[in-house]
Amino acid sequence: MAALLAILANCSYSLLAMLLGKQRKLLTETLSLGEEILSKSHQEAVPVMKKWIAVLKQRMDDIDALNDNFEKSIQVS
Repeated sequence: MAALLAILANCSYSLLAMLLGKQRKLLTETLSLGEEILSKSHQEAVPVMKKWIAVLKQRMDDIDALNDNFEKSIQVS
């Protein structure tokens, strides 16, 4: 039973890693567009643009941390 659970956990982790890779690519493209927009923004819009770019980066960092914890929990079990 434990071996079956380990196999299922590894499969779900593989799927999660694949999905995160796709999302990271989309995030990279989004941040690139955000930086391009930022370079053309009016000076009053710059702080707002910087804030949203930082929010996107922080959320992905949070997801990466959760993923690392999930990976460690799989390795322990």
